[in-house]
Amino acid sequence: MQSYFSAFRLTHSFALVIIAFALLTGISGAIIWTKIVDLQKTDADIINRQYPARVTLGEAKASETAFSVLAYQLKDAKAEDLHDIRYAIREETRRFRNWLTTVRGLCPEKLHEIAAISLRFDRMLKFLDGFPAAGTEETPQFQLYYRFSALRDDLEASLTHLSLALAREAQDRIDYAQNVKSAGVRSTLEIFAAGYIAFFIGTVAWASLAIARPMLRLAEAMRRIAAGDFKTQISYTGRHDELGDVARAILVFRDKGLSVLRLEKETAATEARAAAALAGERQRVAEVFQQEVMDAIGALSSAATELQRNATVMRDIAGSTDNRTKKVVAFSQDRIANSARLFASSSDLAMTIGKMNELFITAGEIAMLATGDGKATSRSANELVEAVDTIGQIADFIGGIAYQTNLLALNATIEAARCGEAGRGFAVVASEVKTLAHETSRAAADIAQRIETVKSATDHVVKAIGVTVSRIGRIADMSSQLGNAMDQKDQASRDIARYVGTAADEAQNLSLVLQEVSQSTSETERVATEILAATDEVSLQSDRLFRRSLEFCQQIRTEAGPTIAAGPRSPAPAAAT
Repeated sequence: MQSYFSAFRLTHSFALVIIAFALLTGISGAIIWTKIVDLQKTDADIINRQYPARVTLGEAKASETAFSVLAYQLKDAKAEDLHDIRYAIREETRRFRNWLTTVRGLCPEKLHEIAAISLRFDRMLKFLDGFPAAGTEETPQFQLYYRFSALRDDLEASLTHLSLALAREAQDRIDYAQNVKSAGVRSTLEIFAAGYIAFFIGTVAWASLAIARPMLRLAEAMRRIAAGDFKTQISYTGRHDELGDVARAILVFRDKGLSVLRLEKETAATEARAAAALAGERQRVAEVFQQEVMDAIGALSSAATELQRNATVMRDIAGSTDNRTKKVVAFSQDRIANSARLFASSSDLAMTIGKMNELFITAGEIAMLATGDGKATSRSANELVEAVDTIGQIADFIGGIAYQTNLLALNATIEAARCGEAGRGFAVVASEVKTLAHETSRAAADIAQRIETVKSATDHVVKAIGVTVSRIGRIADMSSQLGNAMDQKDQASRDIARYVGTAADEAQNLSLVLQEVSQSTSETERVATEILAATDEVSLQSDRLFRRSLEFCQQIRTEAGPTIAAGPRSPAPAAAT
């Protein structure tokens, strides 16, 4: 049975058990109900048919007794009472026949006995119809005692016999129902009870042998596997029901456990190798970090120091340039005043011919002085151009240093990210250095732009000074020509006046340009001061980065173990100047 049920799913097996239980219950209930209904029919027949029939026969026997009373009344009746007695006999006859009809309907199997009773009743009724009989020698008393009594006793005996027969049949039915049918119902109940008990015992045995025992064995196998015994044998894997699925799942679980055990061993070996490799890698990272990053920090510190020095030089150059520009502006103001005086002298030349020679000498001297001053101004402007070029080179150098600083900060950020949580503080410092590098690059770009503006203005100054020197030279030539050609003094006076006016305008323009140059150099000096402050901050951050790097290297060595050899140390960054 176990092998037969193992071919089914447990749900199907339980369904079959439930169906069998339902069929057994239905069949037993139907059979027991049939027997109980039959027993109820027997009891109902006794109660609803035979008992009323016996009661009716008792009523008929009472009517038969009433006929005896009426017969004796007829014997002694007077003529005026005969009608009432005959009426009473007819009424009693009707009731008697109704009783017999009722018994015939209740007991159709007793038709023969009822017909015999009807015949005897008809004989008695015929006697009563002719009683007392006339024309005979028998007296009414004799007829009552010997003829009516015989008919009445015969009718009473028939009624008693039928009543007793119905009583015997009723008793027989009661005895049959109690001894046979009730016993059959009890036997059927006992049989089905035994069947239920056997079915229950079989079901319990099937559940114990086919389900509980395999489940206990599989549970024991699971406990052994959970305890680490992966060599446990798994049974019931060939079954096709849920227990087979569970057994196969446990088999897979056992195989997976073996795989996990092997994997754990391999993982432990791999972790050991990884730990050794991690220690070596930490040692290598510490050495590389200490070698490269610390060198980079030293280079950054040196670059910051150089940037400070260059910013200081640029500030000094800007201050010197500003002073020279102010001197050029003052000198240009003097030249403007001289040009104004020259213009007034030219006007006076036109009005005072007598003083012409003296004015010519004065104009020549002024022209020579103007030429010399113009050449000095030109040299100052050229020096200003060279200073601006130097500032441009310094700004480019600052931009390069900011770019290298940004690259170093980026590398430091990458190395800090590799170090994880231990390099978080180093990453913050690297981020601040990168921010300062961006600010330095932006300031260098601003300086370069402003230097271009100063350079453009300086070029205009150089050109204006060249033009002024050229024109003053022409004035000197004209003065020489006026000295040699007096006949052209009027024309020369007009030319001198015109040129002097133009020179005054150019000198005025030169003064404006020089004022712009002075403003640009002041701005350059301010930017240089800002760059110097930024480089001071970069130097401070470099020193902080150096200290954090030393702490980081020490932490890496501590985590990697005492076997890490200390690599070459970079010198500490120079202090800000």
